[in-house]
Parts: sequence; C-alpha cells; structure tokens
Amino acid sequence: MLGGFTGYLGETIKDSASWQAMLRAYESGAVIAGSSAGAMVMCQYYYDPGKGNVVEGLNLLPNTCVLPHHDTFGKNWASRLSNLLPEAVLLGIDEQTGMLDDGSEGRKVGWRVYGKGAVTLYHHGKPTVYHSGESFNEDFSPAHQ
Repeated sequence: MLGGFTGYLGETIKDSASWQAMLRAYESGAVIAGSSAGAMVMCQYYYDPGKGNVVEGLNLLPNTCVLPHHDTFGKNWASRLSNLLPEAVLLGIDEQTGMLDDGSEGRKVGWRVYGKGAVTLYHHGKPTVYHSGESFNEDFSPAHQ
C-alpha cells in the first residue's frame, strides 16, 4: 500500500472487499507491504497527523504503531505516542528503509532491516536501533512485551 493521507487510507480500506482479499492472499502466503501511510495503517494503531489523534488500524501487526520518515519528522512523534500508547511497540522507520519478516515459522517473528537507514523500536519509550543488514526477533503481541 502506498503512502498519502493516513486518515483517508485507513478509513477507506478498513472493512473493504479489497482489504479482505489482501488478507486472504496473505493467509495463503502473499506479501503485504506498505510505505509511509500504507505502513502506518497496517498496524493496530496509527497516528493521523491531519487530525492529531491515534486511530485503530488494520491490525496486521498487533500492538504496534509505525512512525514513518523517522529520520526526518517521524521521530518527533515518538514521545507523544509513547505516552498515548504505553504498551505498544513503536516502529520508527527511516526514509529509504524497510523491515521484512524473514518468513520463518515456529518461533518469534524474525525481521531484517534493508535500505539506507535504520529501524528504531520503542518499548515503553526506550529506543533500540537496528541498522541496515541487522536482524531482530520481535513478537508484537501484548503478552510478549
């Protein structure tokens, strides 16, 4: 899913036939990817900068909230969102950077960072940075925090 207007994207895709088709494909092994607003709405929560509030997302990644463009303006949301979502994992993703699930089953989900920048995970407001080429294990469900 492409970026753009976060609130509009989240409102129009949720409960749509298109989203249901994407979920069926995902459950059959397809990849769902998102950039900027597209990555934001896939999480359980997303920040709508147009309205300045946190909204329930599509929940493909439970207990998460993406901070896109983390190396430019997204990092400025970290403190506020850590307070609003104290139990959620915030995923700060730099521009020209991504994280991919390595597809391994039978363990915590393994993620790898790709691109020019880094991915910063915030647990209870505390950042941990993973650079391009680094991997990390993370189960985003609340029971594992």
